Amino acid sequence: MVSCFVLNVRVVQSASDWWPMFHHDLGHAGYSTSTAPTTNNTLWNYSTGGSVSSSPAVFDGVVYVGSYDKRVYALNADGSLKWSYATGEVVESSPSVVGSVVYVGSNDNRTYALNASTGALIWNYATGRFVTSSPTVVGSIVYVGSYDKKIYALNATTGASIWNYTTGAEVASSPAVADGKVYVGSSDSNVYCLNATTGGSIWNYSTYNSVTSSPSVADGRVYVGSHDASVYCLNATNGARIWQYADVGILSSPAVADGKVYVGQGGSYPRTQLLALNATTGASIWNFTTGASVVSSPAIVDGKVYVGSSDMKVYALNASTGAMVWSYRTGSSVRSSPAVAEGKLYIGSDDGSVYAFSSLPTPAFTLTTNLAAVDLSQSINLTGTLSTPATGSVSLYWSINASGFVYRTTENLTNGHFSRNFGFGQTGTWQFKINWPGDITSNPVTSNVVSVTVVPVIPEFPPTAMLSLFVGVALLVAVLRHRPLGRKTGLSSSQQ
Repeated sequence: MVSCFVLNVRVVQSASDWWPMFHHDLGHAGYSTSTAPTTNNTLWNYSTGGSVSSSPAVFDGVVYVGSYDKRVYALNADGSLKWSYATGEVVESSPSVVGSVVYVGSNDNRTYALNASTGALIWNYATGRFVTSSPTVVGSIVYVGSYDKKIYALNATTGASIWNYTTGAEVASSPAVADGKVYVGSSDSNVYCLNATTGGSIWNYSTYNSVTSSPSVADGRVYVGSHDASVYCLNATNGARIWQYADVGILSSPAVADGKVYVGQGGSYPRTQLLALNATTGASIWNFTTGASVVSSPAIVDGKVYVGSSDMKVYALNASTGAMVWSYRTGSSVRSSPAVAEGKLYIGSDDGSVYAFSSLPTPAFTLTTNLAAVDLSQSINLTGTLSTPATGSVSLYWSINASGFVYRTTENLTNGHFSRNFGFGQTGTWQFKINWPGDITSNPVTSNVVSVTVVPVIPEFPPTAMLSLFVGVALLVAVLRHRPLGRKTGLSSSQQ
């Protein structure tokens, strides 16, 4: 049943590399071309009224996420509230944002379409049970699963049902869509491939336990985890098994990039690792052990893998080696999956908060002098300006005649600024630079180099000395002018 209020819906995918849905894209690869945080610097956190297992979506600088407090939230880039919308139950589903509309499920059995700017209801569609599945929107169709055992295709503008397909059990998995096909798991142990237009069955592959993991589709292959303790790689066209990595408990959804599949172990299984597997063969490349199960689905961005763990931490790992880059401890389990956009990482925690991480900025430090050339009797004024209004101290270094920079003194910053008069003890080319050690808001930075040429003092004659010299020269000229000609030419009288 559809409740519809507003019909003006524009369905347009953004050309920017936002993170507009669960696991980033229609194939749920979990990969982005964005830059990503290199440190665990917390930009902000926003507290909701309940656990946040929903995974954030990021579009046009706004973060959308659900909470156990039954609300859907839109948060501004600075972490302030843009709007919230109250559903009738817990929101575990992850939002999908397309153009001006947010699509999200709720445990009140409904799928919602909300205005992305205001949070106003556009329509909602009632299924038979919980909707923890995250919607995937392609063109004018919304694909979503429900605990009523069905997969739905809904009209994105009106919410009207286009088709539904009934599986044998709950559908918590989120559909991936590629090449006109819908791929989704079911708790009846199957992975399904359906015709995206008609909902007709193309193939299904049977595992040995529930499939709540969401498939990732890349390069003609479907990667998915099962509660039967396996990761599967299937042919996307016919469902044939290509490889199976066994003996792991998988609730996490795989991420795929650069020839590797990344997936977490966990759930009811006593495993606590994030795995990196060869995407072609399924061979293990590396694993990283956390302190508890990994239900969170990894994100691969900027050469790093980001993932949450039930040990309450968010991890950043080197994607090639599995070495830890950084970690951050929240107040409870992290089941939410990370979203990365514009260099920032967003993730929820069961402590009720949404966290935003960002690398520390590197400010600019400009050093100037009022004079570029002086003699030994003069001094200069050195002025340093940091682009952020920081306080603390900076280190002043100088070099004489390219002898190498040596630390000389410490200067104090006031609102990112310092000034000092400086005199010289020897001639030559003096060079100065400043180093700021950074703080909790910014990285360390070194200023530009300033050069000053120092020359000897030029002697000055006093006025009385100059007058005496002038008079002496004048008298000498007069004497020479009146000397006798013979003496002037040097001839004797007998020679004349």
